Amino acid sequence: MGGGWSGTSGDRLEIKSNKTIIGVHAGTQVKAAIHIKDASNVILRNIVVRGPGSNGDQAWDNISVEGSSKNIWVDHAEFWDGQDGNADVVKGADNVTFTWSIFGYSKRGDHNLSNLIASSDDEPASEGKLNITFMFNWWTGVAERQPRCRYGWIHVVNNLYTEDTSVGPSRLGVSNGFKCNVLTENNHFIDQNEPIDLGKQEGDGSVQEATGNLFEGCSGNQTGSGDAFDPPYEYKSFMVPASQVKELVQEHAGATLSSPTACSP
Repeated sequence: MGGGWSGTSGDRLEIKSNKTIIGVHAGTQVKAAIHIKDASNVILRNIVVRGPGSNGDQAWDNISVEGSSKNIWVDHAEFWDGQDGNADVVKGADNVTFTWSIFGYSKRGDHNLSNLIASSDDEPASEGKLNITFMFNWWTGVAERQPRCRYGWIHVVNNLYTEDTSVGPSRLGVSNGFKCNVLTENNHFIDQNEPIDLGKQEGDGSVQEATGNLFEGCSGNQTGSGDAFDPPYEYKSFMVPASQVKELVQEHAGATLSSPTACSP
């Protein structure tokens, strides 16, 4: 894949509204962190973004979506070794979907935390927003935030979770925080500790319903709490049982498309 962005000035790509970025071939690399702020109708597809490795300085994410951004679709992408994280959606963004993508860390670091939904318990801009879907994605080598949720309605369906022992242990999987409503459905968790993290919030209305998931070699909590929202879109006709997720995702997830017009699977 070669080198990625270094975190220095000029390594951040600002995406405006009504833009589509598609890699022309498999493995096309964007050598910059991607920032989507107050933009709508954006598609990112068939690209690889590789950061310099994680650290605790809370620097840049490989991709961040924030503000009034809405209607964002990220498909067949790869986000590796982000500084602060791999892909965060915060501060009131809405209607964001990640499909057939990989979120991973390939080396040890002190902040291998991948996907943050809302950056603070005190984020009023996110009230009533952060409708987010993760479907047919692969988290690998991630310690926490797969994703870590606050506010919002987050649907986590048909995703694969694997540990990379050369990078470090997986500590927390799908995690509840403040005022979130999470449906964790038909995912395959392999060698994960606390794959269903209900958090420590009390009395804030947070819910994580866990249904149809497959746990292999996992420890810690594997059950949800409460009844989550009903997603306002049709998806069950192409949702698969958790037992089929590993093969499908490992074969098709990532920047694997041979051309901009290719469809997969």
